[in-house]
Amino acid sequence: MAKENEAMERAEDLVDQAEETLASLETATEEAVEDVAEKVEEVTETVEETLDTAQDTVEEGLASVEEKVEEVLEPVVKETPKQEKAKTVTKDAPKEKKPATKKTTQKYVSETKKMWLRIVAIAALILVAVAIALPLLNTKSPILTNKTVLTVDGVDIPADEYSYYIGYLIDSYAMYYGYEYFQNETNFNSIKSYVDNVLKEHYVVYNWALEEGYALTDEQKQEVLDQIEETKNSFETEEEYNEALASSHLTPELYEKMLMADTVINNFSDAIYDTSTSKYAPNDVDVMTLGEENGIIASKHILLLPGDTAEEEEEILKKMNEILERINNGEDFDDLMNEFSEDPGLATYPDGYTFMDGEMVTEFYDATKALEVGGVSGIVRSSSGYHIIKRVDPDFEETKARLISLAVDADLEERLANAKVKLGKGYDKIQFSDFNILPETTDSEEAA
Repeated sequence: MAKENEAMERAEDLVDQAEETLASLETATEEAVEDVAEKVEEVTETVEETLDTAQDTVEEGLASVEEKVEEVLEPVVKETPKQEKAKTVTKDAPKEKKPATKKTTQKYVSETKKMWLRIVAIAALILVAVAIALPLLNTKSPILTNKTVLTVDGVDIPADEYSYYIGYLIDSYAMYYGYEYFQNETNFNSIKSYVDNVLKEHYVVYNWALEEGYALTDEQKQEVLDQIEETKNSFETEEEYNEALASSHLTPELYEKMLMADTVINNFSDAIYDTSTSKYAPNDVDVMTLGEENGIIASKHILLLPGDTAEEEEEILKKMNEILERINNGEDFDDLMNEFSEDPGLATYPDGYTFMDGEMVTEFYDATKALEVGGVSGIVRSSSGYHIIKRVDPDFEETKARLISLAVDADLEERLANAKVKLGKGYDKIQFSDFNILPETTDSEEAA
């Protein structure tokens, strides 16, 4: 029994040590979450070098725990047969000299097994805690490690694709602000936030298209591949083709992937906005009523552009009053519009504009809204010039298209609100210098 008690005590000591280790690790994990940067500097320099090494260390620790447990259980296992033998030899001896009973031995072995299971469970918890802690302490940018940057509704956005969007946008803005503008963390973060939103909407729509059955057929995929081959053949060598892609922050693989995805979205968009086939299209009988309820209105106008001087403005206003007087005297509005209007869009929209609030300058929208259909306004001044406005019925097909657009936008807004976006490990460490976007400078430029 002395050996049994000693074994139990040693096992309990191991449990206590394991529990202390777990408690210590939990505390370290909480501190890491609260201040990852400080924890990395003070505790995890060696961990950051390789997660594989850290994993091996944990596994070796578990093996050590198992060995120690086996050492503890070994005398117990050896002792048990002796007790069974003693029981056999002394079965006819007086009861007061009888050694440990079978029930006692079984109970002890059962307790020992429970102790072993408890140790293994604690060790497993330690492994899980370390597995959780290590990613938290990993501070490398996913751009540098070529990992997933974002996940949108289950679609992973890898570093190369994210870099394309960042690079394309910064190249565009750099024409006005210069590349050094984005070396400022605040300016770069505004670009990064915009790209995040663009990618979120892109893949929400992409998933939506697949859900609606717009995955590419084999024939459509081949058309994309043929398009790529045609583009490649426009270059003298494949090397020039790859260099052209690289200058646009693309690789051949990424270019193909993006063309495939864009084709899915374009096919879906063409179908969903088609006034004759879209499932969002209202009944023709309801189009004009729904248009009015949603603030869709239309008007024609006679526009005279503003002058550069007060004298010119006075002459323009005088002319507008003469035109308005002729309209009020019964002359045809369209004839006067075609004769005098300086609107550059008149040739494209001879029957007037169909629009909603926010699409025209405020003065123009408010003046149209205040009229009955067929009514003519007085002279309206806006930033565009001087207007005389006549309200007309909205174009039927355009009104229907706008109602479809409103319905699609509402559905998309809901999908965006419910989209699940997950940031990749190290996302918060992404910075401008990760992307190697700065253009190469010549010796003469550097000297200047």
